[in-house]
Amino acid sequence: MDWLDNQARGAEHPDTIIHLGAGTCRELGIYQSLDPRQIILIEPNPEQLEILHLKAASAKNIQIVECAVSDRGDDNCLQVLSDPHFSSLREPSGLLELIPGLKVERQVTVTTRTITELIDSLGLEAGKNHWLFIDTPGVEAEILQAINESGEIELFSHLLIRAGAESFFAGAIPIRELSADLGELGYRPVGQPDYSDADFPVYHLHLDQLLIEQQRLTKELRADVAEKDLKIDTLSNQIQDLNSNADKLRADVAEKDLKIDTLSNQIQDLNSNADKLRADAAEKDLKIQTLSSQVQNQDSNTEKMREEIHSKESDLSIALKLQMLRESDLEDLQERYSEVVELKDRQTELLTSMKERLNSVAIYLSQIDSAGDPMTERDVTAKLLDAISGNVN
Repeated sequence: MDWLDNQARGAEHPDTIIHLGAGTCRELGIYQSLDPRQIILIEPNPEQLEILHLKAASAKNIQIVECAVSDRGDDNCLQVLSDPHFSSLREPSGLLELIPGLKVERQVTVTTRTITELIDSLGLEAGKNHWLFIDTPGVEAEILQAINESGEIELFSHLLIRAGAESFFAGAIPIRELSADLGELGYRPVGQPDYSDADFPVYHLHLDQLLIEQQRLTKELRADVAEKDLKIDTLSNQIQDLNSNADKLRADVAEKDLKIDTLSNQIQDLNSNADKLRADAAEKDLKIQTLSSQVQNQDSNTEKMREEIHSKESDLSIALKLQMLRESDLEDLQERYSEVVELKDRQTELLTSMKERLNSVAIYLSQIDSAGDPMTERDVTAKLLDAISGNVN
C-alpha cells in the first residue's frame, strides 16, 4: 500500500472516490486520508461484502453498492476463485496455469449493473475531482469503452486500474494497451506503476486538461481543415462544373449566334418577300378595283339586259297567248268544219237515200197507174209507206 500512499501525497482532495471491485478494500484508510466528500465501494461477492460492511460501519461518507459492474446488465454469473481477489465475470484464460493452486471454487449469481447506469445513479457533478479505481479482472476494457462511448469518462480526473500484464481472462486486454488507449483520451501516467504484483500491476493516470484542450483544439482544427479541404474539393468540383458549364454556354452562345444570324437572314428574306407581297397586293388591289368597276358596269348592263329580257318575255308571253288563242280558235274551227262535213255527208247520204226512195215511189206510182187494178185508199197508203221505207218488192 506504500505505492498508493505515495500516489496520494500532494494530490488535490478528491470529491468522490469510486472503487469497482473493492473486495475488502485494503485501500480504505488511504482513501479516508484524502478527505473526500464521499467514498463509493462496489462489490458483488457476498463473503467479502460482510467484511466490507464491518470496515465501513463507523464511517459516514462511505456508500457500499452490492453489485457487479460490466458493459451489459446480463452478466449475472460471478466466477469465485480460491483467491477472491481474482474473482471475475469472465472465464479465466491462462490464469489458473499462472498461479499454482488457484481454481474456480463456485459460481455465484449476483446483481449486475452497467457502468453507465451506475454512474448516472450517483449524480456526479461535472468539473469536480472524481477518482475511479477499476479492479474488475477481465472486464476492465469493456468498462472503459462503455464510459468513453457514453462521454462520461472526463468526469474522472484520476483513474487507477489494476489489470493483467497478459490476457488472463477471456476477452481481456493487457494493461499496457489499456494505458496506451487512455493516453489517446488525454490521460497521463502519474509516477511509476505498482509492480508489486508483476502479473497484475496497478496504473495511476491523471486527466491532463491541457492535453484534452489541445486534443480538442487539434480535433477541431483537423475537422476544420478536413471541412475546408472538403469545401476546397467541393469548390474545385464546382469550378470544374462551372468551367464545363461555361464551355457549354459558350458553345450554346455560338450556336445561338449562328441561329441568330440564320434567323436574321431569314428575316431579311421574309421582309423582302413581304415587300414583294405588298407590291403584288397593291397591284392586285388595283386590279380588283378595275374589276370592281367593270363588274359594276356589267351589273348595270346586266340590269338593263334583265329589263329588256323582261320586256321581251312580256311580249313573248303575249304572243304566245295570242298564238294559243289562234291555235284554240283553229281547233274549234277544225272541229266545227268536221261537224259540218259530217253533217253534209249525212245530208248527202240522206238525200241520196231519199232520192232512191222517191224514185222507188215514182216507179211504184207509175206501175199503179199502168196496172189499172182497183185498190183501196188504205192499200195505196200502205204501199206508199212501204215504198218510202224501202220495202217495195
